[in-house]
Amino acid sequence: MPTEVLSHQVSIAYRGVESPKCNRSSYGVNCTKRCPSNCLKGTCDSITGECFGCIPGYTGDYCDNVCIPTYFGANCRLRCSKQCSQNVCEYKTGKCLSCVPGYTGDFCNIICESSRYGQNCSSSCSLSCIDQLCDRHNGHCLRCNKAVYGKNCDENCSSNCLSESCDVYTGQCVACKPGYVGDFCNKTQNSILQTVAVGVGAAVAAVVLLCLVIGYATYKRKVNQVKLESVPARNDAAISESVDPCDIMRYDNAHDTDSVPDHYERLSEGNPSREANEIHVEMVSLHNQPNKASIEFGDGNVTYQNALSLNLCENSSEQKLSDHVFNN
Repeated sequence: MPTEVLSHQVSIAYRGVESPKCNRSSYGVNCTKRCPSNCLKGTCDSITGECFGCIPGYTGDYCDNVCIPTYFGANCRLRCSKQCSQNVCEYKTGKCLSCVPGYTGDFCNIICESSRYGQNCSSSCSLSCIDQLCDRHNGHCLRCNKAVYGKNCDENCSSNCLSESCDVYTGQCVACKPGYVGDFCNKTQNSILQTVAVGVGAAVAAVVLLCLVIGYATYKRKVNQVKLESVPARNDAAISESVDPCDIMRYDNAHDTDSVPDHYERLSEGNPSREANEIHVEMVSLHNQPNKASIEFGDGNVTYQNALSLNLCENSSEQKLSDHVFNN
């Protein structure tokens, strides 16, 4: 074997087998295996084949894993730019696939020009923006030209605005031309006066109607009060004086069919003088015993007070009849 070849080989023990040391791009027994293609500079461990480093975009012991979307570079150690849309970039170079609004460039690190805005600065500001200046992110005008307003200065101010000047955001007129009023100068002074007049008239009508209702209610209350006062009060004393108590007593006894008639039938039978004496004795006895309430006659009862009162009434009637005959 030539001397120059021997100078590049060194015998080593590999798993009990004498093997020469491999060059940096191969590994294994007799150096028959090539290092993984994604190993940095194509070199690896001569025994295990593990890479000493990875080319951009790959990671892992054998550099066989691609970087996740938000990382790039050697061994995927670098983060994509924040100006990259969704922080996603090319896994090898780190170039942004797209930029967030307001930025441009491969790495989205360049701010849009004053007259441009949007993603990758691809849109132009409105010509209605003063000096065509707008927000680089959303394109809203910083200021509007005369007679227009809105975020993009694409709305017209009211023609009744003085000097056609209005607020850039709301469109409200700074001042109105003569004869016009309102925030947008869209009402005339005559229409305002008519509206006020209608409102005042409605209010007056409501007040008048309310007064009429109150007046009618008051009138009805007074009329009802007068009617009540005109009705004469009932004189219970006069009524009671015009009724003869004896008439009431006769009426009550006439309707007492259970006791009085039955008594008088029995009184007419047998010995009238004996029964009359017995009634007289029992009445005298009852007069001396006020607590006893009635006298029993056969099957019926006659209240002592009723019998006594009825007797007095009969005597009184006979006396009145005698006086009448005597006087005549």
